[in-house]
Amino acid sequence: YYDVTVSFSKSISVLHASLRENERRARLAGDEQAAAYWTGREQLFQEVLHRANRAALEYLQSWAGITRTGYHGTRVDGREPGRFEAAGLIVSSWLQGTSRDGDPQDHIHNQIARITRTERDGKWRALDTASLCGVLGGVQAVSATVAECELSREFGVAWVARADGRGNEIRGVTQAQMDAYSTRTVQVH
Repeated sequence: YYDVTVSFSKSISVLHASLRENERRARLAGDEQAAAYWTGREQLFQEVLHRANRAALEYLQSWAGITRTGYHGTRVDGREPGRFEAAGLIVSSWLQGTSRDGDPQDHIHNQIARITRTERDGKWRALDTASLCGVLGGVQAVSATVAECELSREFGVAWVARADGRGNEIRGVTQAQMDAYSTRTVQVH
């Protein structure tokens, strides 16, 4: 398997963790109505992240669901005689909400089988990993765009560009709050 991990911005992880914490506090206080409300919000949040991941996987299927057939070891008139053919990806996905250090870090692991089934003839062949590697930036961009649009619609959040220009963060989640849940990043810096 290849692990293609879709990671979400730190502010998304902080907001998600706050929903889970609100549910925990309501349950501890014995307020079942509030706990049910926060549980519903947290489930909706997870659904948004899974939809963003699904859009990324659809992009991946479109652009990297490829296997090579035929012989690629020689060139004829400067070209390989083998073909690149469309093939279906086999994926198992799961959402993880924390980093190795236990900080909030929403990401979805997508285990993609190294074997794929060619659409034309149904034969099992190796996945073309060069195509897979070539679109990883697009996979991340698609997932981020879908997550941002859906979180805006479902939770009313607004976005600000990150200082490094590499994505967006939720307006109102401060850098200090994100740093408080980024122990590894703080250690590295």
